Amino acid sequence: MAKLLSYKAKWNLNDHSGQVVVKLIADGSINPNATFTHTLQPQTPDEMHMLLDLLRNEKPIEYDTLTKEVRLGEWEVVGEGE
Repeated sequence: MAKLLSYKAKWNLNDHSGQVVVKLIADGSINPNATFTHTLQPQTPDEMHMLLDLLRNEKPIEYDTLTKEVRLGEWEVVGEGE
């Protein structure tokens, strides 16, 4: 599991595909320079939109490079009205 630090995204208008590159740090690492990147390949425009919405609005976010799961790090309050 890794903590997501930052991201960059691109959408190719020719072949209608997206890519999100995330910058991560291993969970529990105390070295701020021990970061790595991983590329996410959304399958649809809706999935791309959903990923960018999570990355833009939620914190903290974790990513599992083995299962390819994006996880929100804290419980959300019901009816928060964000």
